[in-house]
Amino acid sequence: MRFGCFDHIAIFFLIAGTYTFTMGVLTWAAAGEGRMDAVFALLGGLAGTALFAQLHETLIPVLYDPTNVGQIILTDLLGNYAAAVAVLGIGFGLCPWGIGKLWGSGGPIVAFEGGRDSETSPG
Repeated sequence: MRFGCFDHIAIFFLIAGTYTFTMGVLTWAAAGEGRMDAVFALLGGLAGTALFAQLHETLIPVLYDPTNVGQIILTDLLGNYAAAVAVLGIGFGLCPWGIGKLWGSGGPIVAFEGGRDSETSPG
């Protein structure tokens, strides 16, 4: 099932939304650490949120209506109910296994991770 010519717009908004949420969480964490530069990022985020709230009704025809593809259901994408249940079951079953493999090994999860703090910190 294709979603029309607006696939790239939907993907852009998915990436932008994920980035925005992540940066918001990291900014609050930096403010919690006492970093004063994070205060300006928080104020900018709050100002942007207030502006978006004021312009929301105006932006609906521009941003939401072109990318509205209706209700997307896994059974519609796969063709039948049994295949959807199988995909979900396998996916939900692999998640705990994958997390256990990553975190249970005790080794670095990503290439730039240096290891335990006690090994890398001086003294």
